[in-house]
Amino acid sequence: MEVVDRTHIDEEISRCVHDEIPIRLIYIPTGELVDREFVCNHFRREIHRRLGGIMQTPDSETGRVQAQSNVFWTTLDVVAYATLSHRWGDGEPSYADYVRRWEARQRQNEQQRRRLSTTHVRLFQRGAGGGPHDVNTPPLAPTPGYEKLERFLAETSRRGIDFAWSDTCCIDKSSSAELDESIRSMFRWYRNSALCVVHLSQTTSVLDMGQDEWFRRGWTLQELLAPWRVKFMNRDWQPLTNDENDKRIKRVTAADGEPQSTSGFSVRSGLLGRGNWSISNQTLIGVVCETTRIPEAVFEREYRPRTIKIDERMGWAANRMTTRGEDAAYALMGMLGVSIQIAYGEGRARAFRRLFEAIVQDVQDPSVLHFPHPYVPRSPSDYLTDDPIDWRRCKLAQQIDMGTTRQGLRIRVAVISAEFVGTEPSGSDFRCQALNDTKFEPRDLNFDPRRVLKKSALGIVAYCEVEAKSKIAFSEHVIAYLLTSSWEVHHEDGHDGWGSWTINDGDNVEKWQLSSSLFGFDIRGSDFSNAVDITQMQVFFVDKQHVEYYDLCVPSHPHLRLDMSRS
Repeated sequence: MEVVDRTHIDEEISRCVHDEIPIRLIYIPTGELVDREFVCNHFRREIHRRLGGIMQTPDSETGRVQAQSNVFWTTLDVVAYATLSHRWGDGEPSYADYVRRWEARQRQNEQQRRRLSTTHVRLFQRGAGGGPHDVNTPPLAPTPGYEKLERFLAETSRRGIDFAWSDTCCIDKSSSAELDESIRSMFRWYRNSALCVVHLSQTTSVLDMGQDEWFRRGWTLQELLAPWRVKFMNRDWQPLTNDENDKRIKRVTAADGEPQSTSGFSVRSGLLGRGNWSISNQTLIGVVCETTRIPEAVFEREYRPRTIKIDERMGWAANRMTTRGEDAAYALMGMLGVSIQIAYGEGRARAFRRLFEAIVQDVQDPSVLHFPHPYVPRSPSDYLTDDPIDWRRCKLAQQIDMGTTRQGLRIRVAVISAEFVGTEPSGSDFRCQALNDTKFEPRDLNFDPRRVLKKSALGIVAYCEVEAKSKIAFSEHVIAYLLTSSWEVHHEDGHDGWGSWTINDGDNVEKWQLSSSLFGFDIRGSDFSNAVDITQMQVFFVDKQHVEYYDLCVPSHPHLRLDMSRS
């Protein structure tokens, strides 16, 4: 067995606090803004007590990793602080305002202590001053912002939590480095908090909370998703429910595969009521879901930032507003689990393009392609959200070959011939013989195929080449675009659909266009003969002779030309 001494434990505690906890917090007993070293020193003894002071682990790499994990999760469990989620209003205290006021208060306290040093006995006998606590803690400045902060600190203290964080005064926005770190880390800071207090300044009860401006601000989306424990307060700072936690998150157990603390009792659960996390007001959750369009299931477990269901998650942010245009992109980094550099002044469209590029580099399903324009999205509202693609049914979703270039988005598609077999434009039925003669109906078709269609094909985005069999494997659920070559394309707005391109193949020149947004359909039949189980998934094989590969390049700007070339 290898002994892990206190020094090593202290190093791991410090690393965890510096990586996972806000740069500074308000220490409520004194009102002072304190740094991470103060937090480490304040909680170190309790963390050591929970760990047993000195741990013994197996003398192996696995044992050392487990020891680090124990320290990490115990530290996060013990270090308790509350965060404030709110709509910014008048008189919000900045970092500089708060520091100046605290320093002035310290000077005032020192002067008062000097005056009282010779007369304090006589003063207290007369009842003047009310005692040392009144002398040392004068009221905050009477501005709406300070009053809100004071009520937040009082609510936090009442729940037995000594540390608090607010985005108004706990970030030094004059430091670009600190602002950059804060914005990139904010999702983690809310997630690691013991409690997030949400102040709804326009709300009186659950019945009218859906009209509150808080639900339409960009940054408050991650402040709703990230925390484990949320408490909604109305405009008068009265709780909207009797529950300690207004999110119905299930308590994680070892069976869920999550790290557990080293003791059976959580400091945070003790602060909020032992084991009482899963009880909440059904009416409140219903209003939140209806207002935000977020499924109720999202609030039943910890939200995990991942690049999946991009179209659905963009829908949650589509109608939200930010004061700075760039924040429409920056506010989504945490909930999607990506990171980009903060560059205020670059503009909304450029910021969102960089976010889109970061998503594409890490994407785990084709939903990132679910937008209806002939150029890459420039805001969350550019995504199709009414009918999100069911990416889970596309078993080869992670096989998508795509990336970003200086011009835009490159997607390698497998092109298979198809034909129009419908009779009504509303039906728009097509058929693909190579895919078991399956019929499909493209989404958002932008022309009448009975009048102008010459040739058509499927541009499938998820597939797998099987060299040993000289075949291409497709999922039973196909994700594709419709590609068409037409005699004539006419649109009242002067644009030819998604865009068009010319394919030069020797002496043949054809003008093609992308004629639909991304859509999905099932290959006909459930027991077709050439469906084979490989790598534990059901796939459909097509001979390579029926498939061609093209690089579809979707431009980053509406004025650039959509292009397609043989790969």
